[in-house]
Amino acid sequence: MLDVSNNQIAHLSGLENVPALEELWASENQLSSFDEVEKQLADKEKLETVYFEGNPLQKDAGVNYRNKVRLALPGVKQIDATFVRG
Repeated sequence: MLDVSNNQIAHLSGLENVPALEELWASENQLSSFDEVEKQLADKEKLETVYFEGNPLQKDAGVNYRNKVRLALPGVKQIDATFVRG
């Protein structure tokens, strides 16, 4: 698990060196791009849990937020505190 919550992070670069990442907790940062989320995390085959609450990408997407995360990261089983239906 990698927890970078509450750090004002605006980008996810550097995660290419963490291929076995299973959980990413990145709540309350400045992440705003679903394209970047997909680019940086889509190749993480073991990634099952992500937390993006409190980021602009969550706040700006509104009701579409979880669907956008699922489209970017189809292997994820939990988004924030909610399990994704298969």
